[in-house]
Amino acid sequence: MKFLNLILIIILSTKKSEEQNPDEIKKVNVNFTQISNANYKISLICNKNDDCSSIAGKAILTYEYTSNNKTQKSQIRLSHISLSNNQIIERDIYIPVHDTNLTFISPFKIGQTKVNYTDGNITFNVSMPTIIFTNVTFLSSRGPLKLEFECNNCNSNIFIPEGTEIPDDTFYISNEKNEKAYLRSCTPMNEIKSNFSNIIICIPFSSGNTYYENFYNITNKIGFININISKISSFAGADYYSINNECVSFLSGSPIYYNVYKEKNPTFTLTSKKKIDENSLVLFANDTIIHKNQTNSQLISVCNKIDDYTLTCGIDFVHFPHLKQDDEDVNVYYIYEQKECGFAFTGAVVLSSYSFYIKNWNVGYFLFWFILFF
Repeated sequence: MKFLNLILIIILSTKKSEEQNPDEIKKVNVNFTQISNANYKISLICNKNDDCSSIAGKAILTYEYTSNNKTQKSQIRLSHISLSNNQIIERDIYIPVHDTNLTFISPFKIGQTKVNYTDGNITFNVSMPTIIFTNVTFLSSRGPLKLEFECNNCNSNIFIPEGTEIPDDTFYISNEKNEKAYLRSCTPMNEIKSNFSNIIICIPFSSGNTYYENFYNITNKIGFININISKISSFAGADYYSINNECVSFLSGSPIYYNVYKEKNPTFTLTSKKKIDENSLVLFANDTIIHKNQTNSQLISVCNKIDDYTLTCGIDFVHFPHLKQDDEDVNVYYIYEQKECGFAFTGAVVLSSYSFYIKNWNVGYFLFWFILFF
């Protein structure tokens, strides 16, 4: 009996499929709305003049775009689509290309049904923020660099998120001899939704008493943020000298900001370009030892070796005392590595405060006075 029922179902299904016109193409209204940067909302709505009861399954939307003067193709796949009963399907999608026109091509398929966009092929532009550097100056002859920039299309939909970090070695300064000093430990950006001027503070790292004249970028993107420094051929002022004087640490780190009231057991990370030798490594936070191996093999340290190239250091009241009680006061600790040449700055800075936030400009302010008197 079950076998006969199965045969009957197959016959009815085959007959139903034969009744459908295989050349019939349904029409669907499709809209794209930019939510933020590369994130879009796609809406699929059954055309009121079409029967959408058969439009169900996975949607495969093919699009074209131009990259490096070549036409590229890609797809967006949407699962569990059903437009029966005139439903409206909305999905958030991520588009992995930007600053180009995307053209979604008709017809496409939803399940086994061919579907056309109601208005034919759909073309729209995918834009991302572009930061344009307008000025590069130094806070002292050997201090951090102040990078000023604008965002030429930042608005409520296209913006730079708060806390966006500049990867090390994205920027560097150079001279006619092609000697380079890479910029490290750059302060993170604030959220930017306007075209007003913004500031980042970065520390150049190089050995020797070398001067530099020009500012460059290695990549033209930070994630999905475009970089444009075409306005700068050389930075303003006199020749710029490197921060280091023949004494360089292989360790590097970024500034950490934390609120004493809000955060418990904060940590910061130091990474090394070569294997870390704990037997010879001595670290200081200002003038306080935070990592050292004594002759009796007892380790004085708030730092733990994660692997051969990484240290994670904790912040406590003993090695990083909070000496001031005013909410507006900020304690600043510079992390050094002791070497034969002296104390080599790692680029890591610990800023602690009793207030709820620490503004980015404080980093430049404290680094300015540090470099000035060091």
